[in-house]
Amino acid sequence: MFNPRNKVQSPLVGASRRCSAFTLIELLVVIAIIAILAAILFPVFARAREKARQASCSSNMKQIALGIMQYTQDYDEMLPPSRNNSVANTATPWHYLVHPYIKSTDVFKCPTNQSNFPADRVLNMAYNGMTIPISYYSNAGYGARSFGAGGTRPMSDTISEPIATLDAVSSTILIVERNDTGSSSYRNDKLNDSREIYSTALGSFLTNHTGMSNYIFADGHAKAMRPRSTTAPLNMWVIAQQNTAKPSSEWVTAIDSAEAAMK
Repeated sequence: MFNPRNKVQSPLVGASRRCSAFTLIELLVVIAIIAILAAILFPVFARAREKARQASCSSNMKQIALGIMQYTQDYDEMLPPSRNNSVANTATPWHYLVHPYIKSTDVFKCPTNQSNFPADRVLNMAYNGMTIPISYYSNAGYGARSFGAGGTRPMSDTISEPIATLDAVSSTILIVERNDTGSSSYRNDKLNDSREIYSTALGSFLTNHTGMSNYIFADGHAKAMRPRSTTAPLNMWVIAQQNTAKPSSEWVTAIDSAEAAMK
């Protein structure tokens, strides 16, 4: 009687099954292709993520710009100072001055900035312990000083500047990004004194959004720009004579170093 269990398997069937497996060379080729694709695509994905962070940061700065414009309207066309000493002789950073117009502390943090360092020198009792992170800082010298920039800056420390004194509101920087993790300052005072090391100060402060940083201008718009574009052909750091006011060589070197570090 015929028993199907005793059926002899065809050699061709066995050979077919043996040929269905991958060889070591084939596996290595597949792994190499995947590695090449990953090396190509990962930087693309990283740039796409950073572009998304830049867009979120730009949205934050646009809200801050709106708050500054509302503050200016309420205070007779005077820009907010970099800080205000009117609260119990405490230096209140500009963040707190415009916060009532924004109603949120989250907009003061750039998603690229990993620091949660709060604005310093503020009387906590006056603000119920509210702290504001620092991702953005004012274009301000200390008092009337503006070393390096080449002229007067718009948000000088403790001094409210009338917006009417600005020659060109659309090209005057008010607020700049920062990305350091060890400072609680609220203005770019690291750049206002010739004794400072310009390249170290600015190079570590400007946030790198795929080669650009976001800026708020005195007319209320926010824009991403390369650092070098802020000094030429116009000197956007000063309030007057932007065509002729030239930053110091240290300032220009710092700008160049910052942009080179962003590539």
